[in-house]
Amino acid sequence: MIDAHIWLLFCGTVFGLFGIPGPNMLQALTTSVHEGFRQSLASSLGCLAASLLVNTISAAGLGAFMHAEPRWFDVIKYCGGAYLFYLGASAIYHWRRTNFTPEPTLQEKRLRGTRLNMRRGFLIGISNPKLILFSVAFFPQFIDRHRDAVPQFVILFTTFMIGEAMWLVAYAAGGARLSALLARPRVSYAFNIASGLIFIAFSVAVIGTRL
Repeated sequence: MIDAHIWLLFCGTVFGLFGIPGPNMLQALTTSVHEGFRQSLASSLGCLAASLLVNTISAAGLGAFMHAEPRWFDVIKYCGGAYLFYLGASAIYHWRRTNFTPEPTLQEKRLRGTRLNMRRGFLIGISNPKLILFSVAFFPQFIDRHRDAVPQFVILFTTFMIGEAMWLVAYAAGGARLSALLARPRVSYAFNIASGLIFIAFSVAVIGTRL
């Protein structure tokens, strides 16, 4: 098992880190603002699926592979940066798309939106090299090498997933409350500009990440 004080330290660290807005949290917020709380939960599920995949692969030796083949880390880094830049540009020009695109039916919105948002959340999570760095460099700091590593990893990983899920839901709820305020076109446009620029800033930060 894991020592209680180490687990509490891990909980505090994870809680603080997830409280700092990142691409996943911004995606949950903006999706909730534009498409509602439920669609934001769909996006959050995609982000959590990416975390599950990356952390599981990391436990199986992803860190050693990335250090042996750093060019693959660079591929993920540049693809992730490009995708975040695309999301930022899309957010900035969101109002133009909504003005010139025919309005789909409510059922089409729900079906297409759920799949799209889950896929978008997954792509944001899986293309973020900082998640890989976190999994490779952060988790081992809380593993006692004198004890069985598997139970410790399971406890830390479960805590990590619960913490991320709680913050994603919190950001989604915040976005739902903001949606009424952002119903005004000028306020909505300003929000799109701000969120788009933040996504672009994240893309620059991701590209600058080093292994």
